[in-house]
Amino acid sequence: LHDGAVRGDDPGSPQDPWLELRLGLLSLPGLGDAQVAERVLLLEGQPRFDWWAASYAAARVRSARLLPVLLASARSSDPFCRALGASGLGATGLPGATPTLLALLADADEMVVVHALRALGQTGDASAVPSRIFAAILPSPFTRKYTLIIKEVVDYAIKRAGASPAAAGP
Repeated sequence: LHDGAVRGDDPGSPQDPWLELRLGLLSLPGLGDAQVAERVLLLEGQPRFDWWAASYAAARVRSARLLPVLLASARSSDPFCRALGASGLGATGLPGATPTLLALLADADEMVVVHALRALGQTGDASAVPSRIFAAILPSPFTRKYTLIIKEVVDYAIKRAGASPAAAGP
């Protein structure tokens, strides 16, 4: 993160000082211009914000240019930012995102784990699929509820990688 990174939110306050900035960040994906998003979200190649609104914008823009924002989001202390970072890393489809996504499989927040699982499926990187993913699913009743969705994601990742789903069992 940039030394002067902004982290703020007070949506419950009538005098919310972050309203305009939050709305501006949330409107970035609608512009459809990764270069503009890069200028807003990065300063000297580092994220300007440690904030869910920036994580959301970067995830929705789906550009490799915003990789520093997505990686920082995935390492944020805020679980919502981590989940958005994982989603954005999956949406960009960058194979280099796999180590970060694998690390998120051990996250204490189960929604972060679910987002990381979905993102791994989007990358199509078969090196991550069998043992690591099933190890993340099995211990938690919460993630077990998502087994059907996760199985579809895993099958998709294996197919993209050119392997057979039957060969990759738990």
